[in-house]
Amino acid sequence: MGQLYLFRLGKNPELSIAEVVSLLRMGSAGFSIRHYSEEIMLLELERRPPLLERLGGTLKVAEVIDTFDGGIGDIDTAKYFPDARQSVVFGVSAYGDNAGQNSQAVSGMVKDKLKSERVRTSHIHSPLELEHGKIARKKISEIIAFENDGRIYLARTIFVHDPFEFRKRDMKKPHQRHELAIPPRLARIMINLAGKRSGVLLDPFCGVGSILQEAGLMGYQLKGLDRNSNRIPECRGNLEWLKKEYKIGLSHRVICGDALRMGQYVEPGTVDLIVTEPYLGPSLRKTPHSAKAFKIISILKPMYEEALKGMFQALKKGGRVCIVSPRFHSKERPTRLGMENLAENAGFSVIDPLKGTSIGHERPLLDFTERHRLIREIHVFGKD
Repeated sequence: MGQLYLFRLGKNPELSIAEVVSLLRMGSAGFSIRHYSEEIMLLELERRPPLLERLGGTLKVAEVIDTFDGGIGDIDTAKYFPDARQSVVFGVSAYGDNAGQNSQAVSGMVKDKLKSERVRTSHIHSPLELEHGKIARKKISEIIAFENDGRIYLARTIFVHDPFEFRKRDMKKPHQRHELAIPPRLARIMINLAGKRSGVLLDPFCGVGSILQEAGLMGYQLKGLDRNSNRIPECRGNLEWLKKEYKIGLSHRVICGDALRMGQYVEPGTVDLIVTEPYLGPSLRKTPHSAKAFKIISILKPMYEEALKGMFQALKKGGRVCIVSPRFHSKERPTRLGMENLAENAGFSVIDPLKGTSIGHERPLLDFTERHRLIREIHVFGKD
């Protein structure tokens, strides 16, 4: 039997799960899905999950230490706080069935045991869940309790999403385009969904470089293209800021050029993966009627068709594309571009990141919140 791990999923669970699955496959880590819900995914893994630092859409990852049936048994605190010597700052988050009861039981038991072991204890109280930003900021050691069908899993958190670093790269970089730039969280998810661990990454609609920034932190060689000449110095400036802020080396080439004439700027067969968010249409102040949504889609379609042809030529054999297209929640019905057909016409195969799992999901994957009038569809295509 392998080791069990709990994954606390992000705001769009299907997208979070797809990213985790892609990452495990990228790291050649065998796994089986034991449970999944809106909040929690329980996986059995052959070894410790690789590449956790790359995750963008998962809030926490925890290693299961104990499993109980019929109530919580004795806890060896040394297994949950391996680095503790004389003091521990800890908290408990609980999910699934009987979450409140389990949170109180684990908190009380751990406090009593640490006291008997003469360890100074600071318990960070939370009714059910410790917020991941608080854990990252205060460096709290967290125990997670998860109950499902009468079985209780107790786990030690080994990875926490740090929202402050993501916010810094979004809000503190010198050049910003808040209404247009893709969030760093989603940029990282898309890079992982592309399923290529290393190589040359191209963003042919790079803007101020949000995707390139995340890819640079993940070790890719970067190529950026944008037809707006104002964006090029801004993108370069952001990448230089990233180098200084994170004390890393970057290999990057960012030039002014039209993605619809990609062959003029990118040698055929020289790119391992393309991750990009093209122009998604004008900003909308209210939900559009179907006629307006259809008009926007009709204007965008030729751009996507031509860009996909150039992407196919730029990619190496076996290369991947992860690309965003728009879906409008118009008042009458959703309106979408139909990217799968466009990609297949350009020569790509359509890739389902969750193929081979038992997880029922919508295709394509979506990134959205309820207030969005425009939803991002996330597609993965391959060049066979």
